[in-house]
Amino acid sequence: MHKIMLMLCLVACTHADINEARNEAKEFVKHFPNATGVECNESDSDGDGYVSCTIFRDGDDPLPIACGAENWCVFNCARGCKVLGLPSSNRKRKRAD
Repeated sequence: MHKIMLMLCLVACTHADINEARNEAKEFVKHFPNATGVECNESDSDGDGYVSCTIFRDGDDPLPIACGAENWCVFNCARGCKVLGLPSSNRKRKRAD
């Protein structure tokens, strides 16, 4: 019986919650004064506990982020949001000599 309960907890505790990711994204977007909105995917496509989202910004390229989608996690939790990469217009360009 204990093994069954443990298995159920492990499955439930590591299940990605899209609403949690959206809430994290809404908080994270407050750090970008020119943000016009944020949208998130419907699922954690690679099982890492993060959902891919995009911040839309006035006058700038969209910014890809990943936001934590684990609200019942004890160890190694995916929390908050992180920037996945800079849009190509913001990357340093190599000089052609």
